[in-house]
Amino acid sequence: MESKDTDIQQKDKKCCKDPEQDSTKNFTTEKMFKDYLSKVEPNSEAYIEGLYEYANWLWQHKRYKTSEYYCRQIIACRPDHFKAHNRLGTNLKAMKDYEQAEKHYLLAIAHSNHQWTIAYNNLGNLYSINLEHMEEAKDCYERALQLDPNYLGAHVFMCHFFFFFYFQKKKKMGLFENAKNHYKKAIEINPNDSSIYFNLASLLDDMNESNLALSHCRKLLSLDPKHAGGFHSYAIISHQNGNLKVAEKCFFRSLEFDNNSSLTHHNYALLLMETLQIDDALYHLNFSIDIAAHLEKDFHAVRFLQDYKRFLCQAHPVMHFCNVSCLFPFLMPTIL
Repeated sequence: MESKDTDIQQKDKKCCKDPEQDSTKNFTTEKMFKDYLSKVEPNSEAYIEGLYEYANWLWQHKRYKTSEYYCRQIIACRPDHFKAHNRLGTNLKAMKDYEQAEKHYLLAIAHSNHQWTIAYNNLGNLYSINLEHMEEAKDCYERALQLDPNYLGAHVFMCHFFFFFYFQKKKKMGLFENAKNHYKKAIEINPNDSSIYFNLASLLDDMNESNLALSHCRKLLSLDPKHAGGFHSYAIISHQNGNLKVAEKCFFRSLEFDNNSSLTHHNYALLLMETLQIDDALYHLNFSIDIAAHLEKDFHAVRFLQDYKRFLCQAHPVMHFCNVSCLFPFLMPTIL
């Protein structure tokens, strides 16, 4: 193992040979990269690493095709540049070319002597897209955790993995406990990551541990007071517990921070129906339909919501059956 670690360290040094290159990591504009690349010798180590940082910058700005082009330039000069293979894989995954993304993640792993945690993590992310490849994803994340027991992303995925199989395998408690253990480890690694508390609260709510779920929602909102999903989760759990006033307040706060969530408008409408605020319920239900149709493009959800609205209108004749698109002119300003 020591020889492999030495090899990977030497490759890392080769990839970052020129100390001057550290400055490119702080570049914030495309012009800065281009000016730098114009001043260094083409195909030198400094040039290759500057090009790699430029490809990273492009990927961060979602310019996947351009980033792909420069990654391929790097690989043409340095076929064993494992970081370029990894970045190329992320670009291809973003463009839904999953087969080629897998190929370059595997090359990144191979050229790093199977010692690079990030490549295993990214390959796991790719496999996890398809439920049929969840076992392969799990293997990748386990390998990532062998290399770095404190790798946060792998712990979070393992939570999802065990939770997924918890439901698939008739809710065996051992799987649920495994999920909780990985979440606890994730919190130990980064106690200020609000997304971990959000996911753990959802997990605990599904396990009917509502009080514990609410405590994690409170922790989440203490870290991020404008987390729309956190307020939505708090509202759902409070609604389930019969605390309708708190639920209504939390739904309102969730929509204050994200007014374009079809699910939140729909769940708020359910609460308003229960409290006999019929007109407001219909308003939010229509809003939910419009968002699903025009923003989320989720036409399955649109059909479900339309059917549900018809049911409500039949159950409550006083409700007026509004056109599905009647609210969209009012929605448009929130989109812009």
